[in-house]
Amino acid sequence: MTILDALILSLPARDSTVRMRAWRALKDAGCGVLRDGVYVLPASEAASAALGQVETGIRSSGGFAMRVELHLKTDAQRELLRGLFDRSREYAELLDQIKAARASLRRLGPRKAKTRLDRMQREAERLAAIDFFPGAAKPRAADAMASLQRDYK
Repeated sequence: MTILDALILSLPARDSTVRMRAWRALKDAGCGVLRDGVYVLPASEAASAALGQVETGIRSSGGFAMRVELHLKTDAQRELLRGLFDRSREYAELLDQIKAARASLRRLGPRKAKTRLDRMQREAERLAAIDFFPGAAKPRAADAMASLQRDYK
């Protein structure tokens, strides 16, 4: 059985700041969107903390938020869950950035090249941290990033 932490929410329509703050926090935590207003994460202390912060912020602004546990019972449900957390598109974008950087880093000079490499490394780490069901794209991106760093140090 797979357990998910879920946040069910309804935001005040008039407060776009709260809406944007909640959306960013949910995105940064790596939430999957089960449906409009229902966000899920694989159960963990970090998931509980992240969803708890969003819940508190929404409630303090007059919105509705409730955290619940979902228990997935079938293989079909687990497969649907994996699809919610598919990061292959983000890894493809990272690989495109790495490819573009490979062609342009030498022209940037050492300081700007290091800044760009550091930024891409942070993005790779951020993506890996929210990749709850890693597939083949994760090691490909890690290998490409490591190769780029070796070539430009």
